[in-house]
Amino acid sequence: MALAMVGEALISASVEILLNRIASTEFRDFFFITELNVSVLDEVKIKLLALNVVLNDAEEKHITVKAWVDELKDVVYDAEDLLDAINTESLGSKVKGESTKFTSQVRSLLSSRFTKFHRSMNSKLEAISRRLEHFVKQKDILGLQSVSRRVSCRTATDSLIESVVVAREDEKEKLLNMLLSDGDNKNNNNIEVITILGMGAWAWVSDDFDVFRLTKKIVESLTMKDCHNTNLDVLRVELKNNLREKKFLLVLDDLWNDKYSDWHHLTTPFSSGKKGSKIIVTTRQQRVAKVTHTFPICFLQQPHGEKPMELAGAECFDELLFRSLIEKDKTKAKEKFRMHNLIYDLAKLVSGKCYCYFESGEIPGTVRHLAFLTKWCDVSRRFEGLYDMNSLRTFRPQPRYPDFESYLTKMVSHIWLPKLRCLRILSLCQYTNITELPDSIGYLVLLQYLDLSYTSIKRLPDATFKLYKLQTLKLTNCRQTCLRKMMISGSFTVGSS
Repeated sequence: MALAMVGEALISASVEILLNRIASTEFRDFFFITELNVSVLDEVKIKLLALNVVLNDAEEKHITVKAWVDELKDVVYDAEDLLDAINTESLGSKVKGESTKFTSQVRSLLSSRFTKFHRSMNSKLEAISRRLEHFVKQKDILGLQSVSRRVSCRTATDSLIESVVVAREDEKEKLLNMLLSDGDNKNNNNIEVITILGMGAWAWVSDDFDVFRLTKKIVESLTMKDCHNTNLDVLRVELKNNLREKKFLLVLDDLWNDKYSDWHHLTTPFSSGKKGSKIIVTTRQQRVAKVTHTFPICFLQQPHGEKPMELAGAECFDELLFRSLIEKDKTKAKEKFRMHNLIYDLAKLVSGKCYCYFESGEIPGTVRHLAFLTKWCDVSRRFEGLYDMNSLRTFRPQPRYPDFESYLTKMVSHIWLPKLRCLRILSLCQYTNITELPDSIGYLVLLQYLDLSYTSIKRLPDATFKLYKLQTLKLTNCRQTCLRKMMISGSFTVGSS
């Protein structure tokens, strides 16, 4: 059952991302000023909402509806790929039209240049809508209903559970004192904000600061029921009434928006709370910290004195070893460690058919994330299935050891890989025969991570700099690369290692 919860939680998270994308004003504006069909987009939204509310029930009936859930996951991921592609096109249009002053000129630019793209996207959007309709009908046949997620009411025996926080004793003590203190609020508000600035244990970054969406989520959390209000003012009044004379603690994790007006609109309803109420905001941005805090800012930084980062890392490692999350590799002469077999099997089970650690044989057609050990010579025959894997998101070779040098045939690097338009992560690390990338790399518009470390890459094609979503470009130890000063989109330079 726990594994089922993880599986359905992953689908539900993807559905939430899709719904937020569809509701985005900027995203919808792109539909309105182009030939993209907004009515079909809204059909997709309605069907996603209808399916999302029965995922909890599907969790309870996991054994009998597992195939249904797996097939639905494929459709949701395909929808995610499609909307990501449209959003990337919107971003590209925005970049190209930044110097254009008038909306009519932007509209002219878009309509003349992307008509073919729009026709293709409309067709794919209609196909997604039809596939979702199939699942909406099946949910009724399977008897799936809207069920609230069950929340465990068991009381944990805290006296037997020792929390483990490595190398953060001072920060933990300081934060506890802030939380337990009624403070000295000079603004005469009952609410006080504690802002934590620095790199913490965050796994996901969110820059989508939608006041309506956040207010709605907070109201639903308080009332423990779905909220169907679509008016922000009504929501704010409801939130204010629910918090009246109540002491609360709210955590806003990884905040990036530094606009005071947005922050003010979000927090105004909290003024009705009881004195001593707190909001914890975690952020990596100094400007965000200045906008939000009422307490002195709590900085997370490298500890000084008794526990340097090396020692903190050693303590973390020992904790993982003690809890059997990692274990010593007994097959190696040197002291090496690996993920415990049970944890590895659990990860494979939870990840399902979308993830594959490829060793030999055929690559499953359902795979979206592919990892494999490199061979001395990776020939095209090994990756024959790639040509038809249009939904692959990750191609990640793993060298057998740090100095292992491999060869990758051009059939894969120059012909097959550029056809995988859904790729987000592409690594060619330690393929030493790689000296260039094809211009067709520019077709990988969703690419976010490109690792060319330890290759013989000499230059990057101009098309690389049209990858608007690219966040990470790794060029570690590319000795033949002449990139000491390489212009990227004419805005900044990077140096090669």
